Amino acid sequence: MALTKPILLNIPAFDADKLRAEKGTVTISFQYTGPSDTQITGNRLTIYKRSDLTEVYQAQETASASQNPPLYDETVNQLNLTHTIDVANSDLENGCAYYASVTVFSGSEESAASDTVDFYCFTTPSLSVLNEELQNNGVIRNSSFTLNFSYSQKERIPPEEYIVTLYDEERTPITSIQEKNSQAPTYDAASQTYKMDFSVPITSLVNEQRYFIGIRLITQYGMEVSLGETQLDSIEFSVQYLRPSRLFAIVDLTNQPDEGNIRIASNIVSIEGSSTPDPAEYEGTADNPRNIILNKDGYSATFDKGFSIRDDFTLQMVCKSLAEYEIFCELTNAEQKIAFRYVKDLPKNSDPAGQPSKYHVEMEAYDGTYRTVICSNRITLDASNPYLYLWFEKRNHLFDLKIRNSDGEEEETV
Repeated sequence: MALTKPILLNIPAFDADKLRAEKGTVTISFQYTGPSDTQITGNRLTIYKRSDLTEVYQAQETASASQNPPLYDETVNQLNLTHTIDVANSDLENGCAYYASVTVFSGSEESAASDTVDFYCFTTPSLSVLNEELQNNGVIRNSSFTLNFSYSQKERIPPEEYIVTLYDEERTPITSIQEKNSQAPTYDAASQTYKMDFSVPITSLVNEQRYFIGIRLITQYGMEVSLGETQLDSIEFSVQYLRPSRLFAIVDLTNQPDEGNIRIASNIVSIEGSSTPDPAEYEGTADNPRNIILNKDGYSATFDKGFSIRDDFTLQMVCKSLAEYEIFCELTNAEQKIAFRYVKDLPKNSDPAGQPSKYHVEMEAYDGTYRTVICSNRITLDASNPYLYLWFEKRNHLFDLKIRNSDGEEEETV
């Protein structure tokens, strides 16, 4: 009975130049399902250059008793076989597309060639971490930070996806973030490579703990590269929360007799933000800046470093002359976002003429799946009491939002 044609499996991309310099090899796998009384004694792999159909490799490999699984067993219907390419004895080169096919032998009988499989040779991409804090003694000063890393590759092969894993001190995985990439690298004249940068939030870090980070990236043609996954290229850092220079400043206790409680404020962990525009505009003179200006269209403050909105927290703000219906503050953490909008209430038909307008603050939270909107109580604001005092609390996934004016006035909820 004639031999059936084998099935050549997918061939991930590889770096031909690097393997040639290292006298390395590439193992190609294929499958064969044939009659139970047929013993396979060898195979032949042939590779052609896609652009001009030049044959760049052909070699016959004899079956060996050391292959696993066995080359022949009448109880096995499908065998996983391999062919090892000696790259140094081929004309394979980086930057080229190829296709390959394989045949199998049983004694002097040769099967028909398998269907061809396309593959690619290109330069191994490189990964590098851009964070100075990971390069300088590896100390992070907050409970979260943004990991920035760069990808570069000579032949403009884009990344398909990347996986960032956070490990504890024992190298046990804590969290893993896997993202698809839809962007293309851009040419960098200085390095003569194509580059692109990535940013990944690392959150919920515990003070005085040591961590490791691993980055794995898979290219469009199946080549996998990593950084930080071995002892030699380890990305290690420790967490030491930023503390004030004077101990009494760590916790500030303030009596609030109107509410019948004591306000406890802590600055052990800092909260860092950015503004639009950047740099921020301030009230007051250059040598005595006071408030950040947020009462113009498009002006806002965003806090996305130094804390996690997944945790419980309390936020207090003092605002003045906010732009109506505009978002004036955002807290963000990866896909999660909390935004505050200043809203002017519509007048009621029953309202007396000339009554001051009422305002409230709208909070919208998005956790990556669900969207939650709550509104504060109403207050009146006019030129004589322009300040708005805001308290926002997140506890066990529940939100509480309250505002007051300069007179301490609170009105009914929205």
